[in-house]
Amino acid sequence: MLSLPLRAFLTLALTSLAAGQGLVQISLGGELTRRGGSRVELAVGAKIDGQARQVELDIHLAQGTSSSDFAQLVAARLSRAGFDVLAPMPREAQAAKSHVFVENTYFVRMRLGGGLIGTITTSELAPSEVRVDAPESMLEPANLLISASTRSPHTKKYGRSQFAVEFAKDDHPAQAINKIHKAALTAEWLGDRPTAHAWRPVRLVDGSIITGFSIGLESAGDWRLEVTLPRGDR
Repeated sequence: MLSLPLRAFLTLALTSLAAGQGLVQISLGGELTRRGGSRVELAVGAKIDGQARQVELDIHLAQGTSSSDFAQLVAARLSRAGFDVLAPMPREAQAAKSHVFVENTYFVRMRLGGGLIGTITTSELAPSEVRVDAPESMLEPANLLISASTRSPHTKKYGRSQFAVEFAKDDHPAQAINKIHKAALTAEWLGDRPTAHAWRPVRLVDGSIITGFSIGLESAGDWRLEVTLPRGDR
């Protein structure tokens, strides 16, 4: 017979898996320095009042638009659509990054560049799919950093692991995902390839589970990041 604490833990774990979607933190940094401004994309899907809903921004921003300016716009659009959003104001006017927290999220995808950079963090669970698409109008190399908080099922201790990937400006999506997959294996992460253009982190080689995940891309080019969370209602 299962002990009460273990039963409670298993119930909580199964409830979390059934719910699927979770808290996501969208972090934006930098300033749009491209002369004349540039086009950016950012889309978020979430569960609102029991229904899947999404908001998409596909807009041209002026030169000099800061990450804080863009974060406030994103938060306002999401709030207007009924999303559960928190966007703390930066502690300083010239803060390096701004953040938008969104509850019950299914996916986030963004295409920035031109001086703006972004990170997507799944705060409560590992993503079910990660995609990286090549730049379209600003062909530049990119640096990617992937990190995770982990928990050992054996020792119950928490840990952290990360690895970096470099992309050439002409890498296509399958090449980018292949580089992520190889770098993850070198860093002793286990993952799989749901499709030729997608990667999914599973756990660490030592058995540690991923309790939170972050992927950030720095580039002057307009690379596209997409992170999808598990959905229990599929």
